[in-house]
Amino acid sequence: MKKYCALFLTLILVFNIAACSQPTSNSNNDAADSTAEEAVAEDTIVLKLHHAQATTHPFDDTKQHPYQVAAEYLKEYCETESNGTLKIEIYPANALGEDEEVLELMQEGIVDMSLVMPTSKAAAVIPELNVFNFPFLFVSAAHGEDFAKTEDAQYLLDACQDHDMVGLGFSTFLFRYPLNSVRDCKTVADFNGLQLRTMDSPAALAAFAELGCNTVSMSFGELYTALQLGTIDGVENDLLTLLSQNYHEVAKLLSLVPIWPFASITLISQSTWNKLSDNQKQILQEGVDGAIDVVNKEYAESLDAALEILKSNGVTVSEADNMQEFVDAMQPVYDEFLPELDPKLQQIVNNIKTMGESY
Repeated sequence: MKKYCALFLTLILVFNIAACSQPTSNSNNDAADSTAEEAVAEDTIVLKLHHAQATTHPFDDTKQHPYQVAAEYLKEYCETESNGTLKIEIYPANALGEDEEVLELMQEGIVDMSLVMPTSKAAAVIPELNVFNFPFLFVSAAHGEDFAKTEDAQYLLDACQDHDMVGLGFSTFLFRYPLNSVRDCKTVADFNGLQLRTMDSPAALAAFAELGCNTVSMSFGELYTALQLGTIDGVENDLLTLLSQNYHEVAKLLSLVPIWPFASITLISQSTWNKLSDNQKQILQEGVDGAIDVVNKEYAESLDAALEILKSNGVTVSEADNMQEFVDAMQPVYDEFLPELDPKLQQIVNNIKTMGESY
C-alpha cells in the first residue's frame, strides 16, 4: 500500500512540475509570435506622389525628366526597404492638379506628397518659405544645397507642421535667367525699358522694376506667341524651361544674371505622415534624401546641356560686366520686403547672404 501511495504522489509531482513549466514555454512562444506578428502586421501604405513635369526629358529622348528619375528612385527605394509596406504611386504632369491646388489637397489629406514643389508657390500656404523670395539670395547651386543641410533649413522644414504638412527636404537650387529679343543685357542700364514677363510675386515684380523693366503679368501658355508678336520683349526662367518651351526660337539674347533664385521643397501631408509607422517614416526620409541627390545631379547635367543647345541654336549668351552692380540695385527690394518677415526669418535670410560670401 505504501508503494502505491508513493507512486501516486510521484505522479502528482510530475504532473505539477509539467504544468508549472508549461506557461513559461507558452509565454516565450507568445512573445516571439507577437514580435513576428508586429512585423507582418505593419499596415501597407500607398502614397500618391505629385510632380508637375512630364515623364519625358525636355530635349533628350533617351532620358526621363529629372523629376521623374527622382520619383522612380524614391518609389523603388521605399518599396524595397519596407518589404512592400510603403508603396508609392507617381502622378506626373499635374495629374492630381496644379501645384497650387495640390498644396491645398495635401493640407486636407487628399493628396499625400509632392516631391519637387517650388518654394515660391508653397510660400502661399507656408509663409515661412518667403525667405526664399529675395533676389540674389544664393550665389550658386552648391550654396543652396549646403544651406539645405543647416539648422536654419531644418527650422523651415519644421515650420511646415504648423500648416498641416511635413517638410522632408529642399532641392533644385536653380536660377531664373532673362531671355529677350531686344538687346544684350550686361549692365543694369541695359534692362531699362524692357517689357519683361516675370512671376506674379510682389518681390519679383519689384526686383525687375528696380532694373527699369516694365513688368508684365501673363499666363504661361501665352508667352511664346507674345514674344513672337512683340507684345513682350522677354521672359525669365531656368534654362531647362527656356529651352523646353522653345522661347529661343523667338528671343535670342540670354543674360546669365542670376537675379531670381528657384528652390523646391519635398512635402507630405501631416495626416498621411501620422499614419506611417516609425520604421516607414525613417525609410521615407532616407528615400527622400536619396531622391534629392538624384534630382540635383540630374538637373545640373540637364542645365549644362541646355545651355550648349541654346548656344548651338543661335542664342547669344552674356554675363554681367559687374555683378555687384546688380546686387546693389536690389537693396530696395530687401528694404521693402525683409521687414515683413518675423525676426527669426529675417535672421535666416541674413545668414544665407553671409554664407554666400564664402562661395
